[in-house]
Amino acid sequence: MSSSLSGGGIPRVIGGVSRTAVAFRTLIPVWFWLCCVEAALGLAPGALGKTVGGVLLFAGGLLCAAWVAQETVARLSSGKRRGTMQAVREFLRRVPLLFLAPGLTLFVPVLFLALALAVALVGRVPWAGPWLLGLWLSTGGLILSLVAACWLIIGLGAVPIQVVACVTEFPHSMEIVTRSFSYVRRQPALLLLGWVTVVGAALLGALVLLVALSLTVGFLLAMVELGMGGSPVPTAVGSTILDLWSQSTELRSESPVWMPHVARLVPAFFLTAVFSGSAGVYLLAREAIDGVEGGVEVTEA
Repeated sequence: MSSSLSGGGIPRVIGGVSRTAVAFRTLIPVWFWLCCVEAALGLAPGALGKTVGGVLLFAGGLLCAAWVAQETVARLSSGKRRGTMQAVREFLRRVPLLFLAPGLTLFVPVLFLALALAVALVGRVPWAGPWLLGLWLSTGGLILSLVAACWLIIGLGAVPIQVVACVTEFPHSMEIVTRSFSYVRRQPALLLLGWVTVVGAALLGALVLLVALSLTVGFLLAMVELGMGGSPVPTAVGSTILDLWSQSTELRSESPVWMPHVARLVPAFFLTAVFSGSAGVYLLAREAIDGVEGGVEVTEA
């Protein structure tokens, strides 16, 4: 069944995205990923720590984005929660494509530029080299460079939605690249507006969570101080918020060990909402271009 973008697909996608962003099964893996990156940077200082942290940041972020996208699509397609082991098995089947599609997208412009530079070595030919180099750069080299630039511009916009395409188009690997490029080329305004909306909504939700966590942590610390015989002094909400937020980026010796990990729930929620919202953006683009209601086929329970 298909409908236009103004049909019932939008409310259903928004509802599925919202529920996925706050689900325990999506929020905790993203939180754990951030903790691992922070631990790698702290335990192995210097170039080694930055290298390990960078690998964890990229690979873990890609895996987390795909996991959240899979949960979002599954929630929209079936309307019910699947077993964890079933979800993990389906996810592991998609992992190779998850790295292959973005890698192929970024490899093509590099290949074109490498060809242009390789042929430019004719400039080293005695006497005729400068003339041959000028001729190549004004013809074939220019064309290859323009193709690489256009591919890279579209590819940078296509790579984020290829994460979702690896979920929705599996196992049709060729459609992952073709659909993502087609959507960026045909609906750039829809994708840009969707991502801006997703980031704005995620920031607002993260701010609400930060306030709620600050009040909760402040209350718990006050109760602990009272239980130890002290006299807790109420702290302003604003200073409590700033203090809790600083724990997500700096481990202080005077703060409780658990506080930085609690504070990282805020950026974890933000990223989970962005990942889930990006899946929603792709599904809405799929609805607008391919006419699939809500971007996925609804299966009856």
